[in-house]
Amino acid sequence: MQPSSNKSTLNFSRKPSPWATVLYSFAGISLNFDESDFSKIKALWTDVSNDKIHLTKYSNICNIETDNNFPVFYQMTRIFPLIMRVLGHKKAPLSVVKTLNTRETIYVGRPIDISEKADISCELTNLRFVKNGFETDIIGRVIVGGKTVFKTTKTFLYRGKVNKNIQNYTTKMDEIGKENKVSRFIIPGKAGFSFGFLSGDTNPIHYLSGYAKMQGFERDFAQPILTMEFCMSRLKTSGILGLYEQNPYEINIQYKGPVYYDTEICLFSEKSVKGHRIDLYCGDNERPSIIFEIKQ
Repeated sequence: MQPSSNKSTLNFSRKPSPWATVLYSFAGISLNFDESDFSKIKALWTDVSNDKIHLTKYSNICNIETDNNFPVFYQMTRIFPLIMRVLGHKKAPLSVVKTLNTRETIYVGRPIDISEKADISCELTNLRFVKNGFETDIIGRVIVGGKTVFKTTKTFLYRGKVNKNIQNYTTKMDEIGKENKVSRFIIPGKAGFSFGFLSGDTNPIHYLSGYAKMQGFERDFAQPILTMEFCMSRLKTSGILGLYEQNPYEINIQYKGPVYYDTEICLFSEKSVKGHRIDLYCGDNERPSIIFEIKQ
């Protein structure tokens, strides 16, 4: 379903404070969700310039070198603080700490030079009831010169039982197997807390092991932004990403399970009809934790 005609717009002249976001998130917690009051919530951060210190910290945690262009997933650190404000809004469904990012589509129109200023926006768009809860979509954009040069559509799941008509919504991708290993790496365990406040994804399941266990996980695990940036840098080294960077491309991602810190992560690749399929395996888990496709 689409949001009601009720609108809430949040305007920012600077990056939202992560501490304020946490406070707003707790203030916006509700135990019951009234779908008739599902509102259109939009956030806008204008005239955004490069924060060199922030970019350096990001690059150091992700263990990558930066050139004149931003790393692929760096734009998510600009969008995600707005997403957290939208999800934590009092008119958003339930509690932001109960959400899980289950899938995402990224559009990269072109490389973004670190000298370019941008406007950042995000907007709560859809609601679907599914078998294990209900989902919302948030669209985030990086706009330069009036044109969208980076776009993400992120789907968040609120887990639980619902007594509603369930929508069959699937974008299933089959697993590709483990024949062509592209890379293996480890995400350091100390990254969770610092990256949370760097990226805006301050959900405690990414840095509080006890809290993550309460939510049904083995322990705390890496943020999707952090994991995907590690993946993209390895795909760049392997030459796969270079096949797509010179033209607009898209990344379709499904987050299947947690990617734990200090655990060996393996990437496997296979050519698909439209591009390249990638599966990420974490530790001894026999099923991939993340599967995604890059296509022109």
